[in-house]
Amino acid sequence: MSTGKLILYPGNTTSSPPLVTSVIESLQQVGLIGQSLDNGQNSFLAGENFLQLITFMGCSPDVCLTPHSHAERDFCHLTILGPLPEPQLIWDNNCRPPRCPECKKPLSNWKQGVNNTSINCNICGTESALGDLNWGRGAGFSHIFIEIHNVFPGEAVPVDALFTQLQRDTGVSWRYFYTGPG
Repeated sequence: MSTGKLILYPGNTTSSPPLVTSVIESLQQVGLIGQSLDNGQNSFLAGENFLQLITFMGCSPDVCLTPHSHAERDFCHLTILGPLPEPQLIWDNNCRPPRCPECKKPLSNWKQGVNNTSINCNICGTESALGDLNWGRGAGFSHIFIEIHNVFPGEAVPVDALFTQLQRDTGVSWRYFYTGPG
């Protein structure tokens, strides 16, 4: 069973998403991804610089980077999801509602708008684009996502050098969030 995911995504949904080939080349060049898992889903083993680009917290984290069997998926590996035809919101089950940028009240109705690109505040009526809301580390809205599997929420943080490389190679800034077990 998966312990969760660390998910990277471009922070700008108004521009066209970066090409998957550009993302893969950037991740290979910086050493975050290694050999393809050959499952036709843009999945990869962790690369030679994975542990330098993702900082794990705690005294002695147990990070498994290779499968023990061919069918095993309970190890750190990466999958590139997208580009999707329309940006989508991916969230953790414990995601807190974002706040309305106008009245600052929580958008308690946010889950009703997840199939749209915007949501109206049920308090003041302000319409907000999902990509413009502050989701904290509980959700992300984008056309493309880099999923790092088997990372417990809050257990690992990407280093600035990874985001600098991705921005240089794709032309957009990147963010991250977590999803829990499931």
